[in-house]
Amino acid sequence: NHPNIQSIAEVARLANVAMTDQVVPSSFHEAKVSPKAHQWDSTMAEENTMHQHCGTWKLVHAPEGVPILRCHWTYTLKFGQSGLPTRYKARLVIGGNEQIPGRDFDDTYAPTASMDSLCAIMHLSAARGWVRAQDDVTGAFLHSDVDRPIYMRQPQGFDDGTGRACLIMRSLYSLKQASHLWNKYMD
Repeated sequence: NHPNIQSIAEVARLANVAMTDQVVPSSFHEAKVSPKAHQWDSTMAEENTMHQHCGTWKLVHAPEGVPILRCHWTYTLKFGQSGLPTRYKARLVIGGNEQIPGRDFDDTYAPTASMDSLCAIMHLSAARGWVRAQDDVTGAFLHSDVDRPIYMRQPQGFDDGTGRACLIMRSLYSLKQASHLWNKYMD
């Protein structure tokens, strides 16, 4: 309970700095003034390109009185076996904490595997010599359609200055219903 540490994310950030001497930005401004600003810029551009390719949103003039959710960038480093950073990662997340039940979402339920189920599958796989594999879907939530109109501000660093908002077409990380929509899409 150190008075200068505000959150678990801050503890993780400080641990990362101590281990690697690499500072992971906690805001867009920190990324832009970082000594590694060009890497963070590049990874934000890559993320933005992925959103454009997936059709995550379209720029529109939002109707009068419609809430426009904020968004922000989160940053992390991916490390290799040597313990050195191998990849800079930026992810755009929407302000799901601003969503109101009934207006912005209804259902958030998505099934998850229990630890007992995972252990049973691993045991069966080992006992029977089955091949085990893992799937990883890049931008997983971006594959599922949003079930109602949600508007978001344009991302920092990619605002075209027109005053338009992003009408969300595909799910984004931090939407309350993102996991539910992903499960519905996969079903």
